[in-house]
Amino acid sequence: MATKTSSSSFLKTSASTSSASRSKKTAARSTTQKPSTSKPRSSALPEKEHAKLSPSGFKQRELCPSYQPTPGDSNASIIGTKLHDLMERLGADVAEHPEFAFLESDEQAQYLEMVAEYVSPFMQNAGDKRTYKELKLDLGPWQIHDCDFGTADLILDFGDTVELMDYKFGKVEVDDAADNIQVWIYVLGVFHKFPKARSVRAHILQPPCDLVSVHTFTRDIINHLLLRARTIADRVRELAGKEHNPSVEACTWCAAKATCPKVAALVLKTGKVAKIEVPELETLKPDELTDPAFLLEHGDMVYNLAKLMEAWGESMRYHMTGFAIAGHEVKGMR
Repeated sequence: MATKTSSSSFLKTSASTSSASRSKKTAARSTTQKPSTSKPRSSALPEKEHAKLSPSGFKQRELCPSYQPTPGDSNASIIGTKLHDLMERLGADVAEHPEFAFLESDEQAQYLEMVAEYVSPFMQNAGDKRTYKELKLDLGPWQIHDCDFGTADLILDFGDTVELMDYKFGKVEVDDAADNIQVWIYVLGVFHKFPKARSVRAHILQPPCDLVSVHTFTRDIINHLLLRARTIADRVRELAGKEHNPSVEACTWCAAKATCPKVAALVLKTGKVAKIEVPELETLKPDELTDPAFLLEHGDMVYNLAKLMEAWGESMRYHMTGFAIAGHEVKGMR
């Protein structure tokens, strides 16, 4: 099995752009951009279709089968959606388009430039007929429960090899392409869509972390990819609501934190130490924790406990930020 894995920075991997050129574009933006302090509006962005079990949530569901994605859009997700939308519509020429001048920050403009510079040579070599933006990949034939499709940011068909590009504009570093379950599922979709392809080279481009991760997948490992994806989906089908595995990676993005019995048990221990008389939460059913009747009777105690935990978190962030500002590297902080 011939595979290749590499992880590096955009500074080493992307096509080079002189600092003078970048400064010129930034100056042009500054003369046209109007300052904005408002939150980006999701109403102006196109609605994206998602499978019931979206490939993007498989990492969290592998950690905890009861994971539920948070509904609605955060500020970060709105920005990410907007940058994806610009790359989809404008492609490698995004920096030359008038819309580029009205991005809300130089940071966003830099992210788009970095991605555009990286994909540009691939798109030029592939040509329009073999370039696919926001391609919906049919996953139905692979029989991954409740995951019947996924949408790839950019695909370039070179016959024996297909290049798969996945843009990440979040500031939390994602798994390398070699181990990234979302990428694995997309690769399955690519192999189905392009039956002549003998290999898929996946590229994760994450400019906020200055990260490029590349890995080549060959057809002889399809069963290996499929086993992991099906196992995760089958565990969700069988164990959702029954098995809960708290972890930072899963719980941070989960909509069910307030009703999770395992998280409630951890919180209860804190309440006991602080002498906040919270009822025995572990004896309650998860949906009772946010039940109006329960909150009417015990809401003050639960609220005090929540304030205590929030205050501790803010205090720790303050000290860690000061430590980082002083020049010390704090793992996990950006």
